[in-house]
Amino acid sequence: MSRCPAPRSGLLLVLGVALASGGCIEERLLVEVTTVVRADGSCSRRVEYRLEHVEKDGTRVPLDPEKDALRLFHRFPQGEAWTVRDEVASDSHTVVAEAALSSPNEIGSDYWRALAPRASPAHNRVSFAMDRGEDAAVYEYAETFVDPASPLAGLKMLSQLLSRRENDFASALARKLGRTAPPRGDTRRAYREHFARPFAVAVASLAKRPFYGPRERQETDDLMDRLTDLQKDLAEALAAQTPGADPDAVSKALDETIESFAESLDREVTG
Repeated sequence: MSRCPAPRSGLLLVLGVALASGGCIEERLLVEVTTVVRADGSCSRRVEYRLEHVEKDGTRVPLDPEKDALRLFHRFPQGEAWTVRDEVASDSHTVVAEAALSSPNEIGSDYWRALAPRASPAHNRVSFAMDRGEDAAVYEYAETFVDPASPLAGLKMLSQLLSRRENDFASALARKLGRTAPPRGDTRRAYREHFARPFAVAVASLAKRPFYGPRERQETDDLMDRLTDLQKDLAEALAAQTPGADPDAVSKALDETIESFAESLDREVTG
């Protein structure tokens, strides 16, 4: 996270994207998960969270309690089996959750984070099975983390919304341009061919990857930046459809439409 986001297309407000830039304070959260499975199928579980705020050069700075992500967004496991230790220092916040369980299947969802009261939470799920033979025991363990608020998940959601809203976009732009607006059919086609469809194709290509690693994170950032370029392409296509209109007026109307469109999409996302 960052306290000084770089300027980007208004639609990125829907994703809640903030990029670090010079002089920004970054929020770093390290989560370490350890599971030890024993021969009888029982396990010990430990999840440690460590939150720090750092300058760009790595220097740690004091935490603001009102902006502490561990207090605002995370929920920690409860119950008799769990021990949760919460330690707050001036420049860090550490939470350690530990449990001794009869089976990993009792872990449930011990990682839980929601960025808004009604937002779908990021969470984990564990599945465990053991086959006890005469000479040895064999077990299978799988753990999955799902984050509906991840950048890639946000891009997929935004792509789906944009693909469904070409009629709304054409109507909004027509209201901005008035008599100089191109026919709505032409506006819909330009929106679809120069904006929504290229974005959807790029998102679909990225989403097909078998896992989300450093390469995918970089390409996600690049794709977010590409939204601004696609908006410029759309402005040029719309200007070509309205030769009698001032290109600057068309571009301004498009910017205003995109901003209002972003607010509408944001309401649809957050409910």
